[in-house]
Amino acid sequence: MKKLLSIALALMLAVSCMNAAVFASDAEDTTVIRLSDSGITVDGKTAPTDETAAVYTAHDIVYYEAGKGFTYGEGTAADEHDAGEAAAHTVVHITQPGTYTLSGSLSAGQIAVDLGKDAVDDPNAVVTLVLNGVDITCTVAPAVIFYNVYECGSTDAETAVKDVDTSAAGARVVIADDTVNHISGSYVARIYKSYTLSEDGTQVTDSKKLHKYDGAFYSKISMNIDGGTRGTGVLDITAENEGLDSELHLTINGGNIKIHSGNDSINTNEDGVSVTTINGGSLTIDVTGETGEGDGIDSNGWLVINGGTVIAAACGSSMDAGIDSDMGIYLNGGTVIATGNMYDRIDGGNSNYAVFSFAQRQSGGTAYSLKSAAGETIAEFTPANDFTYLIYASPELTAGNYTFWQGNTQLAGLASSGAGGPGGGKGDQAPPAGFDPSEVQKPDGAQGQRPEGMPEPPQGGFPEGMPEFPRGDLPEGQTPEAGMMPPDGSRPGHFGGDAQSGSRTKLFAVTAGGSFFTGLSAATDDDSDLPFSDVAPDSWCYEAVKSAYEEAVITGTSATAFSPDKALTRGQAVTILWRLEGSPVVNYAMNFSDVTENTDCAEAVRWAASCGIAQGYSSGAFGVSDPVTREQFAALLYRCAQSKGQGFTGTWAFPLNYPDAQQVSGFAYEPLCWLTMNGVISGTNSGMLNPQGTATRAQAVVMLQRYLAL
Repeated sequence: MKKLLSIALALMLAVSCMNAAVFASDAEDTTVIRLSDSGITVDGKTAPTDETAAVYTAHDIVYYEAGKGFTYGEGTAADEHDAGEAAAHTVVHITQPGTYTLSGSLSAGQIAVDLGKDAVDDPNAVVTLVLNGVDITCTVAPAVIFYNVYECGSTDAETAVKDVDTSAAGARVVIADDTVNHISGSYVARIYKSYTLSEDGTQVTDSKKLHKYDGAFYSKISMNIDGGTRGTGVLDITAENEGLDSELHLTINGGNIKIHSGNDSINTNEDGVSVTTINGGSLTIDVTGETGEGDGIDSNGWLVINGGTVIAAACGSSMDAGIDSDMGIYLNGGTVIATGNMYDRIDGGNSNYAVFSFAQRQSGGTAYSLKSAAGETIAEFTPANDFTYLIYASPELTAGNYTFWQGNTQLAGLASSGAGGPGGGKGDQAPPAGFDPSEVQKPDGAQGQRPEGMPEPPQGGFPEGMPEFPRGDLPEGQTPEAGMMPPDGSRPGHFGGDAQSGSRTKLFAVTAGGSFFTGLSAATDDDSDLPFSDVAPDSWCYEAVKSAYEEAVITGTSATAFSPDKALTRGQAVTILWRLEGSPVVNYAMNFSDVTENTDCAEAVRWAASCGIAQGYSSGAFGVSDPVTREQFAALLYRCAQSKGQGFTGTWAFPLNYPDAQQVSGFAYEPLCWLTMNGVISGTNSGMLNPQGTATRAQAVVMLQRYLAL
C-alpha cells in the first residue's frame, strides 16, 4: 500500500508542478483578500461596498426564502431560510478577471464570482481563487459560487465527448501548499423564473429556472481545481446537500480534497454532456447520508479518471454507487477505491480493476485487505459507510491470483465470468473393482511379453487428419468483460443483480481489464482453493486439477475457467509434460510447418521432439491444435516413463480386458497395457476403454496424477 500511495503522490506532484507554471505569472498580480467576521480587507484595506469595485461586500445572498408558497419554487419546508438568517451572511463579490488569494475565516458568508453574462463568451474572463488557509461557513447557500466567467465547453449533446480540455476554463481554484481550507455550505433549492399553473391553479405544470445550486462549492461554469507546487494543500468540504458541483465540466488536477456531504459528494449535472475528469491529487469522499441518498461521484455525462487517488464511499443506506456516470466510466490510471450498494458499469480505460459484490451488506468502518497469492498485502482499505459493492483499481493490481480478507477472516466468492456450474461428467474412473496388478501374469519372472502378432509401435507421431481445435494451454483472443452487463445487454445507470454460477473460490483471479466477483462472504472448508468456477471441490477431478495447477503444470483456459470437458490438444499435452520436467531448454533444430518461435508451446514441442516423446506428421506439421485421443496421451505418458527406466522390458503379457480393446492402435497397445496395469488409465462410465475418444483436460490431469503416484 505504501508503494501504491507513493506512486499516486508522484503523479500528483508531477501534475501540480505543471499547474504551478500555469499560475506563476498570475501570482505577481494577485489580489489578497483577508476574511474575518470583524471586517474584510482587500490588499490590506477595508473591502468597499461599491458594486463597481473588483471586490466588494454586501448582504445580498441568493437563498430559498421561507413563506413564499408553491409558486415560488420547488423547495420544501426543509429547504427554506428566513430573511434574518440570510441577512447575517456577508457576500464577498468578485467582479473582474484576475487571481485572488483568500485567507482567514468567515462564520457566515459566501465568495461569489460574477463577471457578468457576457463573460461566458469572453476567453479573458478568467478568475483564479487561491485558497490560502480559509474557513468559510454558509448556512443558506453555497459557501463558494462561480456565477459567470468564461465557459470553455459546449452544452451541445450531439457533439459531446468523454475527453474534454478545460485548461481555458474561466473558473479556477488553486489549493495553496501547506494550507488547510474548510468550506462548509448549504444549497439553494429550485426557484422559478416563470411558471405555468394547472387549470385549477393548484399546482405548477411547467417552469423555467432562476436559481438552483445544490452544492456547497458550486460553479455554473466549467471549473478546474489544482494543487500548489507540491500538492500538499487540503480542501475540506462539508456539505448539507451536495459537495463539489459544476453545471458543465469539472477537472481535478491536484491537491488533497476531502468531502463530507449529505448527498452526492461530486456532481456534474448537464445531462449527456458533463465530464468529471480526475488527473491527479487525492480525493477522499464520504456521503454521510443526511438526505437519505447520494453517490460518491455522480456525472450526468462521463467520468474519466486518469491519475491520483480516489476513495469514494456512497451513502450506506441507499441504492447508490461509489462512482456513477450516465454516459460511461473510464479508468485510465491512478488508484480507485469505491464502495456503495449499487454498481455502475465501468466502460473502459487502461487500468486493471476488480469489482467485489458481497452476499450481504457490509458495515462501514471495517478493515479489508487484498493480498497476492504469496501473502503480500497489495492494498488495505476501510470503507467509511455500509456497502455491498467494492471497486478497486490500481497500478498495483496486476493479472494474477489474490486472496481477500475482512480483518483476519478470509473471504470467498464466485467469479462472475464463470461459464456455469461445476465441471462436467466424469471421463476416467478408478481401476475396476477388485483389480490387483500383482495378479498380472509374468511368465518366467519376466515383466511381460508382447502378444504374438501385435505390431511394434510407430516411431513417428499421431495420425493425420485430426480436426482443428483452439491452440495452446491458454487460448488466444480472450479478453475480459468491458463491464458487468444486465441480462438483457442494455446499459443501465446502475446494475445491482448478479446471476452467476459455479463453485465458490478463495482465490480471486484478476485478468487484464475488469474482473468481477460475486456472493462474497466468509470462506469455509467447502470453498475451493482454485480460481476456477467450473471445478467444484466435490468434483471427481478437483484434487488432480488442484495439484497440477499448484505445481504450475497446467493453467486454465481463462483466469476463471479450467474447462475440464474441453479436449486436450497436442500442444497442451507436450506443454504439460515439458513443465513436469522443469521446462528444460534444449538445443534442437525443429522444422514443423505450424510451429514458429512465437508459438506458445514452441519450447515444449522442441523438447518433446528432441527426446522422442512426440514427433510430427508426415505432412511436416506437428499438429499443435489437434485434439489428443486417450490412447495418444497414454503413449506420451508411457514414453516419459520409458525415459526414466520404467515400462515393460523383455517378454511380457497383460490382458487388456475391455470390450473395445480391439480398437486400440498398434502404437498404443503396450502403453495402454502398462498404464492400465498400474491403474493410471481405466475405463469410462460405460466400462469401455474408449481408446479413440478425445482426452479431456480433466481426464489428462487425473491420468497425470495417477502416473506421478507410481
